[in-house]
Amino acid sequence: MRSNKTMRKALILIIILLMASNTNVMTGHSFAAGANVPDPSFEIGTGWAMYGMSRSTDRAHTGSYAVKTTTVGAVSISGEFPIESDTSYKLSGWIYKETDSGTAYLDLNDIAGEVEPSVNAGGKWTKVSADWFSGTRTSLQIRLVTAAGIDAPVYFDDVELAVNAPDSTFETEAGWSFGSLSRSRDKAKTGNYSLKSTINGASARTNVFEVAANTTYKLSGWIYKTNNAGNVYLDLNDIPGEIQPGVYDGSGGGVWTYVSGIWNSGANTEVRLRTITDNGLNAAAYFDDVKLEVVQPDGTFESDAGWTYGSMSRSTDQAKTGTTSLKSSANGIAATSNPISVLPDTKYKLSGWIYKNNNAGNAYLDLNDITGEPQPGVFNGAGEGAWTYVSGLWDSGNATQARVRTITDGGLSASAYFDDVKLEPVAPDGSFESTDGWLSYGAMTRSTDRSQSGTYSLKSTSNGAVAYSNTLPVEPNTRYTLSAWIYKTDNNGDAYLDLNDVDKEVSPGVIGGLGAGTWTKVSRDWFSGDQPSVRVRAVTDNGITGAVYFDNVSFTPAGTTLEANPQIISTIYPTEDVVVADFNVTDFGADATGAADSTMAIQNAMDNAQHKGGGTVWMPAGTYKVSNTLHVPSGVFLRGDWRDPDSGSGDYGTVIEAHVNAGFQTLFTMVGDVGGLYGLTIYYPNQNAANPIDTGWVVTSDVGHNRFIKNLTLLNAYSGFRFGMSGTGGFTACPEISYVKGTVLSRGLELFNGYGAGGAHHITFNNSYWVDAGTAYHAPLKSTLDAWTRANGTAFTFGRIEIYNFHHLSAEGYNIGMRFGGGNTAGGVGTWGSNLAFVSLTNTNTALQVDDASVGRFNAFIRSTLEGSLYSIKNNVTNHTIKVTDTTLTGATAGSVSIASPGTSPTAYTTRDLPKITRAVLYDVTKAPYNAPRVSSLVSPTGFPFDDATSAIQSALTDAGNAGGGIVYLPAGWYRINGNLSIPTNVELRGTGSGKTGAYISYGTWLTVYGGENTSTPQSDTAAVTLNGDGSGINAINVIWPNNPFEAEGTLKTYPFAFRINAKDAYVIYTNFKNPYHGIDVANGSDRHLIRSVYGSYSNTFIRVGTSTEGWIEELYDMNPSPWTGISEFKMKIPWMAPGTLLINYQKMQKFIELNGPSNEHIMSILAYAPGTLVHVTSGNADIWNVGADQSGEWCVNAVGGTVKIMNSVNTVHGTNVNTGSGIVESYNEHYVIL
Repeated sequence: MRSNKTMRKALILIIILLMASNTNVMTGHSFAAGANVPDPSFEIGTGWAMYGMSRSTDRAHTGSYAVKTTTVGAVSISGEFPIESDTSYKLSGWIYKETDSGTAYLDLNDIAGEVEPSVNAGGKWTKVSADWFSGTRTSLQIRLVTAAGIDAPVYFDDVELAVNAPDSTFETEAGWSFGSLSRSRDKAKTGNYSLKSTINGASARTNVFEVAANTTYKLSGWIYKTNNAGNVYLDLNDIPGEIQPGVYDGSGGGVWTYVSGIWNSGANTEVRLRTITDNGLNAAAYFDDVKLEVVQPDGTFESDAGWTYGSMSRSTDQAKTGTTSLKSSANGIAATSNPISVLPDTKYKLSGWIYKNNNAGNAYLDLNDITGEPQPGVFNGAGEGAWTYVSGLWDSGNATQARVRTITDGGLSASAYFDDVKLEPVAPDGSFESTDGWLSYGAMTRSTDRSQSGTYSLKSTSNGAVAYSNTLPVEPNTRYTLSAWIYKTDNNGDAYLDLNDVDKEVSPGVIGGLGAGTWTKVSRDWFSGDQPSVRVRAVTDNGITGAVYFDNVSFTPAGTTLEANPQIISTIYPTEDVVVADFNVTDFGADATGAADSTMAIQNAMDNAQHKGGGTVWMPAGTYKVSNTLHVPSGVFLRGDWRDPDSGSGDYGTVIEAHVNAGFQTLFTMVGDVGGLYGLTIYYPNQNAANPIDTGWVVTSDVGHNRFIKNLTLLNAYSGFRFGMSGTGGFTACPEISYVKGTVLSRGLELFNGYGAGGAHHITFNNSYWVDAGTAYHAPLKSTLDAWTRANGTAFTFGRIEIYNFHHLSAEGYNIGMRFGGGNTAGGVGTWGSNLAFVSLTNTNTALQVDDASVGRFNAFIRSTLEGSLYSIKNNVTNHTIKVTDTTLTGATAGSVSIASPGTSPTAYTTRDLPKITRAVLYDVTKAPYNAPRVSSLVSPTGFPFDDATSAIQSALTDAGNAGGGIVYLPAGWYRINGNLSIPTNVELRGTGSGKTGAYISYGTWLTVYGGENTSTPQSDTAAVTLNGDGSGINAINVIWPNNPFEAEGTLKTYPFAFRINAKDAYVIYTNFKNPYHGIDVANGSDRHLIRSVYGSYSNTFIRVGTSTEGWIEELYDMNPSPWTGISEFKMKIPWMAPGTLLINYQKMQKFIELNGPSNEHIMSILAYAPGTLVHVTSGNADIWNVGADQSGEWCVNAVGGTVKIMNSVNTVHGTNVNTGSGIVESYNEHYVIL
């Protein structure tokens, strides 16, 4: 017998248990009553007035139609429809934006107190929603709106206004009118909140919700009274026949008491719940976990729960199991169950056991005459004296509930008995030995051609085929494993499973370049969040040309996720920082010897980390066999023990052996925002130096923000990194790729469609890295590799990227060293405004080739070497200029090239090493004795943290400082800061992760800052966090100010600086500011300060630097209002970015970086959107490299004093880039654009 049969039985049992233990707060009801939105899916074409919008079949979330617009300020307004007064609603809809630009939202036609759920991110359908209370309103209109910045089509679909289901746990306010009661954290039976009353004669009530007529319900809850006085109880708002379970006068003081009562709905079809205090209550009382739930039918009849028996009765005369069955002694009677919740479009099995005393008459089951019902039974002429199992299948269609009946008719003349009656969804038979549980095979078929086990598998012979399983209920916030075995007859195309496009689905599969002639096990873990159900799909696409087989498809609970175990890692090779890891791949079964395949173990470790809010997944030194694509989720950093290939010899540390073949697509793919790879060496054992095979990319990231790559060695990759997609697909925003070294045979680094600035630095592509790897890595002759790459390789390709900053890029021995081209050049806009310093492209045919670039704009090189046997620069774009200054050109130039050789620009830029904490001891603030309170990072909080964590975190900082230093670690989560933090000497305040943080997700570590609101002296007040000790640092921290939404003119609140550096050798790295007033202050005397890889938004001076002997500000990519506008996902209402709007206008009056007397300040790779002035110098001296001000109010650099050298600067909109004022300025490669 196949082991998979056991799995099927387990899955059936799980589903039955899920159906029987529905955890919805108010189960068995509909909450959408009174929400008659006209044509919510736009399939009919009536009920909406559209201005600048129209119905379209170009794209739809469901059905065939959506509403489409390509216009800023377009509006669609629904007809007016009735709603219930005093009711809590949720406004929701699905929005698809083709790009990140602009915003699209829903609102309520500008009524007072309206909500505006919106979306900023593009490239996918996004569900937006917000809660709203109707008050006295009894009718409503909904609007669909696009605001400034829209530059591509936007679609709206499936708009809904639904009554909120009452949250009887009181963790949210949903579905209740509280009256004089209130949510409270004083006491809770479960969770963090309960409902509190301090008044006698008070009541709170729920929304009206539907109930089924003639159905048995249980009303229950937990009640706590501070003393015995008065009554505290539940009721049904004075409906006839209501019940009032409670704790009454004279009892209940000081304990939680469970109360419940049974109510039959009779003819009632809707109800409200109430919580009530009366009869002399004189102290606080609390309610929690209040529920009205359908009593589930007991199909074993061991109890009478959930049935209306009619003329039948429970009996001990006969029983199939247990001691009791349901007995009928008359012809023509029936018993009816309570309604059972069912999933639409799902196959169910109705089954039971029936015993007849003789053969006369019929005894059977049905579904109360519902459409398509089965009627399994024992009919006239059969069944005498034996228990008979009967069953039938039913497709639920649009139904959401059903009742089971037991019936006798057709001349029954003796007793009949029913037992073990069930209605259960049919579990998909993943072995395909039967057809059970698959709603549609589509173009696929069950086949005996081959199977991984047993006789059958699921076969597809066409590209684009899809098979759908039954709908499966899932538990909330639970990890599931989706897995299967897949066989492809050739390597072409993709074959995979998914979850029917639910949010954050996983897609384990065998992609192009893999799988020919072998069964491959694929598996991914998925976290359910608030998803109530899923379907499993088997899919073929992307060029399948041969037969594909699926077998042993499984979707099962994965058990408990591993909790984070933060610890300091003792590395073999030197690191710039103290490594803190939250998870270790070996705990998930990864094999560091390379003998066993570690693909699934590594993937499970990363998925687990994401489910816990993000973090660092450690791969100890060793060799790991990987045979399929690894998906790097949002908020997760996969980090290894890295030997710099230019230092030392022998082992490389953490090595990933990619056992893949020709046609493989990508080893790592970045999914979502934030996260990355750090400290890994990649080797392809099947690569052939004499005849290289296309083993695909090492890393791809089609869409997303703030992806991070650092310290990677590519020993023999065919293609290295691709961020964004060529042509019109995908985008890449704000990636940071650095310290990459290796041999790449075809394509090294490609960046496409960079609508938010980013950059790369310290990247070297050279064939020597494979040549020098030794016999263990089948090192070839350099001449063999050089011949190939010189004929076929392109080291760097940049297509349609805007104001990206690059420095210290090097490539040797390629056909083309660097190419501009391949992105989305619609409207004639290609790559422009790129600043490149210290670029070395040698031993090439063409060092720089320009195929796509913006006309009338520039790209600029300084202190570089461009060496080509044919061309140093080949510019194929008319009216586009390449500027080069103090750069060595070897080879001809073609097209527009502006060459300047003053010889006076600085010859080098030297960064500083991170001041590493010298005492490697970890202080976890969430552990004893600190026990800092936090809110989970898994989802955006519905309310920000309530409990202040300031003192707990400060205690850890102080203890670390008193002990001589250490890492004070804040695991993933949200921490409330009401006061101020001070970091002592040799102490780092560290959040989760190992690289760039990001503003668009809630993963990672967040400080929610409340102190200093509306101060009149924001620049001088104590910062939220001050680095007071030499060598102190802040690393991987996100900061948000919940009370600073800036909703309208005059509502921007002042706050002190977020961070202040007030010490020598102090640093701030990998931080993100969501909505600050001021960012980072560098106080006088803070010598050798370092600010690096900071991201986010700003409204006033972001960085202010006082007198100091030396400092560095580096890699600040795309400081932008956009993160502020993303606050909607954090339950804050915000403005949108666009020239002329609120936040932009305010920013354009501010200085982004202000230098007030520093000596020898080094600034490298900075971009800000809409600053007043990017860098304002009043005094001191600075070298400024690779800076850009996109749509500035005034200057890119304004030197009213001091001595400044500026190498590569870009300014848009304003006509002048640099203002010399009374300062001494040398400027090279100025570039300004009037848009």
